[in-house]
Amino acid sequence: MIYNKIINNLYFNVLLTDQYWSHLFGCLLFIGLTIIDFQFLKTHADISDQVLVVCLLVCFCLCMLLSSIYHIFSCKSEEHYDFFLSVDFLGICLSLVAIYISGMYYAFWCFKTLRLIYSVIALCMFGLAMLVQIPKLNVSLDAKIAVLVLWAAYGIIPLAHWTYVMGGFENELVRLMVPRIIVMYGWCAIAFVIYAAKIPERWLTGKVDYVGHSHNWWHLFILAAFYHWHNTGEF
Repeated sequence: MIYNKIINNLYFNVLLTDQYWSHLFGCLLFIGLTIIDFQFLKTHADISDQVLVVCLLVCFCLCMLLSSIYHIFSCKSEEHYDFFLSVDFLGICLSLVAIYISGMYYAFWCFKTLRLIYSVIALCMFGLAMLVQIPKLNVSLDAKIAVLVLWAAYGIIPLAHWTYVMGGFENELVRLMVPRIIVMYGWCAIAFVIYAAKIPERWLTGKVDYVGHSHNWWHLFILAAFYHWHNTGEF
């Protein structure tokens, strides 16, 4: 009975909605980018850059993969739903910490102490985000989401600090990078608003149950944000 439910859920997610396909496309995209980037970096960058970029893209792949696992297997029971939801959150947290670490690594290239401080803070926030996933702590879903939102919003602080130490917008690199970072935040903000406000199903009840509902758009906008961040690193 339980396994029939899983098979039915797999059928629903794979054939009737774009939730699985958007994640599969994202996972394959980042696998491809990992291979392409690594081939380039092998001859044009040192080992630390190679490790950083590969880890970033692997975290993006895991985010897509773990979210797919959540959608397929969370239907087994309430206990399994909570477990696989934590698996989904793990993927999001891995992506967040990878974005922060890669950003700090290059932004504070000439400021080693600041790079270390902000990287450690990012790792501590990752630890906090993982801590609230522990079932025994009985942390509410709203609190878990709040931790992720606050963690993402915290990025404004190192961004402002970096802008200051680089000399403000008189610096050409600042003028180039800040708008790109704002765009990435914009993609994520749009994704969150759509997901939280249940757009468009709040206005199109029953018409977007399979394709086009808020969770679908969340996937696509987050994928766009990840891809945009990858391209930002090429600057």
